[in-house]
Amino acid sequence: MNTVHNRATGEHIRFVEQTPERLIFEDRIEAGHLQPPPHVHPHQIEVFTLLEGAFELQIGARWHAMQPGQRLEVPRGTAHTFRIPSGTHATLRVEFSPALDTERIFRTFAKAGERGRINPLYIGLIATETRAGFHLGRVPDWIQRPLVHTLALLARMRGLRLEPASGRDQLDHPARATPLSDQRQPGVNP
Repeated sequence: MNTVHNRATGEHIRFVEQTPERLIFEDRIEAGHLQPPPHVHPHQIEVFTLLEGAFELQIGARWHAMQPGQRLEVPRGTAHTFRIPSGTHATLRVEFSPALDTERIFRTFAKAGERGRINPLYIGLIATETRAGFHLGRVPDWIQRPLVHTLALLARMRGLRLEPASGRDQLDHPARATPLSDQRQPGVNP
């Protein structure tokens, strides 16, 4: 219940705390992980604290080589990505404020990566059907919007769904506040 493993990203995530105000989890990332593309959380602040290992975080255009015990904050709406130096690993404490439905997103990403690579259809579901949402940091919305909606449609046609959360996050909220969402409910407003 409290842990997920994403084979594609090499992440082992243990959910530690969740309130409406924040989600905290520990994330152990194996060497040779899949580096995420620069992305933006438009409605959340994300805080990384390196507990052990080596970790490099890019916030905007600047890379930060973090040391154990160091804490860095990514302001909402700021493009960021990270990498693990070759042959190393990292264990981090990650905090999202507010929590929104972020746990569900990480559980869905783990499902998307269960075959060792990310199934892009799940990205469409996450981008269009979650409140926390995200978008790519270097791709204009006019390109992303039709792409993620097409991926989401294909995902639904194949019977794919978002993974349920542990029950502690708020999943009943009808709004999906993300720049990639047009605020329509799937299947309700064509």
